[in-house]
Amino acid sequence: MRMLVPFVALSTACGPAASLDLDLSQSELVPTVFTATLDGEASGLEDAWVEFGLDDAFDQVAPLDVDATLPWSVPLLGMKSGSAYQARIAVQVDGEVHTGRGHDITTGSVPAEFPDWTLDRREGEAMDSLMVAGIVGNANAAVVLDTDGDYVWWVEPEGVDQVGRTIPSRDGSSLLMVDLNANAMEAGSMVRVSLDGTDNETISLPNAHHELYEHEDGTIAYLANDPAVVGGEEITGDSIVERAPDGTTTVIWSAWDTQDRLPYEAGGGQPGHWPHANALEYLPDEDAYLVSLLFLDTILRIDRGTGSLDWIMGGEYSDFELVGGGTDLFERTHQMHWQGDSIVVFVNGDAQGGESRIVEYAVDEDAFEVELLWDYWPDPGLSCVSLGGVQRLDSGNTLATFSYSGEIHEVTPDGEASWTMSASAGGVIGYVTPVDSLYMD
Repeated sequence: MRMLVPFVALSTACGPAASLDLDLSQSELVPTVFTATLDGEASGLEDAWVEFGLDDAFDQVAPLDVDATLPWSVPLLGMKSGSAYQARIAVQVDGEVHTGRGHDITTGSVPAEFPDWTLDRREGEAMDSLMVAGIVGNANAAVVLDTDGDYVWWVEPEGVDQVGRTIPSRDGSSLLMVDLNANAMEAGSMVRVSLDGTDNETISLPNAHHELYEHEDGTIAYLANDPAVVGGEEITGDSIVERAPDGTTTVIWSAWDTQDRLPYEAGGGQPGHWPHANALEYLPDEDAYLVSLLFLDTILRIDRGTGSLDWIMGGEYSDFELVGGGTDLFERTHQMHWQGDSIVVFVNGDAQGGESRIVEYAVDEDAFEVELLWDYWPDPGLSCVSLGGVQRLDSGNTLATFSYSGEIHEVTPDGEASWTMSASAGGVIGYVTPVDSLYMD
């Protein structure tokens, strides 16, 4: 939908002026996004932006580049679904701000099958970040939730049966999402959708599932199903694959190449599928990957350059032991966050409905020892038998996602939830990435 807004004239007695025609158009793909386009004449402007907000607040800002050639264009991002907003142009001249009149716009409503979210904050606490995530189950979409738990961006991507990891692109212009591909199909894809809702691209990532990471040069790293015949039966293994910007792919590591240290054993986990990699983390300082293997209760570190297996943490084949003995560190791992001298891990718990939790272990890589530093058990307990995630925030708090329980918690170092976000019945959320703003470039 396009809305041509009457001529807006802003001027000062000293001469510099802006005479700008404002065009507001609504994205057909992402109905909470409008693009503001300004054309006309402008001179002597020190700064310019579009202000927008609910009612008469005008408390959200979309920046403009006054050094660029007109017309100027900027998306209005972060607006709640099904809400009436006003937008106006603002300019700064000689240190003074001048604004045009407000113009009404209304965002589209969220699909009925999307879960509602309830935000419960502890007194004095606040949710500081937007949440980028995938929702699965009754709905299948990449979404952004604001600090009130309201939807401010979403897309239901074609070619992706269930949305797995969803991340901002390196250049801040798009969201990237990969197919969860829980059924280990050969087809796999990544979808790139621009935040302004104008571009929608599907990129083939054969056998991709669960996870992806974008390197600085645009190379995409992802988990891939890696089938092999064992004892006359086809077993779906796992690998780490990289896709370069020119489309070429390279297998960095395959579970089948590390049988000397991580042998295949039939009967573990899902029939015909081993070892079920489900999370990937890149360590730039070490140029290495961490990968979580659900069925082996294990986390591996893989050297990116050589593909070699550096170490195994947890489970029967662990290189690490607990201080005092033992290698039973996790029961079904699902995402981790490396801290340099410790590791924070989401633990699903046993497959029969055991309680899920977050653990942090101090890691001594020289002695190959770990020691429990911290854990978080939700109260009341939650059983997240699939998906789930964790991230240590810059504040020192920990973001915990209990996916199939439909809950996100931000947890303080003293083990208290500063806030929780809960989905309505049937709501399932995948991996969560916090961002400060949708204006990420």
